[in-house]
Amino acid sequence: ILMVTALNSGCAPKTAIVQETAVLTSEESVSEQPAEETAVSESKGALNLLDLDGERFRLSDYRGKKIYMKFWASWCTVCLAGMEELEALSQDPDRDFEVVTVVSPGYGNEMNLEDFRKWFAKQEHHNFRVLIDENGEIAQWYGIRGYPTAFFIDPNGAVKVFQGDLRNDMIRKVFGSEMMNGETSEGD
Repeated sequence: ILMVTALNSGCAPKTAIVQETAVLTSEESVSEQPAEETAVSESKGALNLLDLDGERFRLSDYRGKKIYMKFWASWCTVCLAGMEELEALSQDPDRDFEVVTVVSPGYGNEMNLEDFRKWFAKQEHHNFRVLIDENGEIAQWYGIRGYPTAFFIDPNGAVKVFQGDLRNDMIRKVFGSEMMNGETSEGD
């Protein structure tokens, strides 16, 4: 109950606050050759994006690890208000999960990629990984309806989806809960 109450804020309608799905179920490989510098290649929901530094991020490379993935937008005031805290979380050496964010230049109200790069470089808090979902292919695939939206991915690839703002203490509580630390597929 506490978690749902804390999730009632964001830059979109507050529908579907919590849902459960699986991301890492496909064994099919994803194309290694992007069509453009930041092209999205996906097969059955596999995530394969470049970040702002041109580094490849494949969700399948993180099997067995916990991941906090935040979908956000430059126009979302709630997202912008949380950038300092997001930066602190991503820089915390004691966390036991990966932190990545996803922005969709050219999709919805988001600026184009070139303008986003310039804008982001000028932000005070920008020391966290930003994956580029140009034109929103992944956001559409996963049904992102509002910002911010957080994916909590457990070591088995199961996902908990939360829409709205989450403070770092709540993110750590979710990752520390039984919901994210159940039995692994290897049957501990």
